[in-house]
Amino acid sequence: HLIPLEVLVFWYGITTYRERPALPVVETPANHFVYANSLVNIDASTLSRQAVIDAVNAEKGKSRSDSDLEQIEFLRGGTTTTTLLKTADFLTRLNVHASNPLVRALDPLFMLSVLGTNPAHTILLVKIASFENAFPGMLEWESRLAEDLLPLFQAEEVIAETPSATKFVDTTIQNRDARILRSSKGQTVLLYAFFDNSLLIMADD
Repeated sequence: HLIPLEVLVFWYGITTYRERPALPVVETPANHFVYANSLVNIDASTLSRQAVIDAVNAEKGKSRSDSDLEQIEFLRGGTTTTTLLKTADFLTRLNVHASNPLVRALDPLFMLSVLGTNPAHTILLVKIASFENAFPGMLEWESRLAEDLLPLFQAEEVIAETPSATKFVDTTIQNRDARILRSSKGQTVLLYAFFDNSLLIMADD
């Protein structure tokens, strides 16, 4: 569920608890788009495509509740200069075939998460800077999308059951348009949709 913005009522705190010590401020990470039960940090500044995929799959292999969402936060830099890995850098690490106009249409902030276990599901959320360029860019990327990103979302045996010639088709999920890719057995292997033209959602189910 999308989390509502929390409002800190400073005036109440100042007037009622003026004599008490101030409580520490808990900052929400900039790429924390939805509530996550846990957070793991991974330094991706030198990781190859396969290393990124292996890191995600390692997290998917961990035990958690079916309703627990773990955010995988990719970082860049040392401990004193650590910054969030930007969307463009993340896609570069994965050596994807997304067009330059599409990459520019995506906001620098993204959130990659793992939901549940046995099986664990991968969810990728990316803010949209320009829907007008992101929408046609995603349609153009579809021919290489499975090749580029499916290892983040599916096991090798499922990927083997998804021929490279398989195409995305239109579908509707909770009254929202989406594009879906199915394996030769009819299993949903990858889908994406735009939420209010401001957020790209990708998932395996």
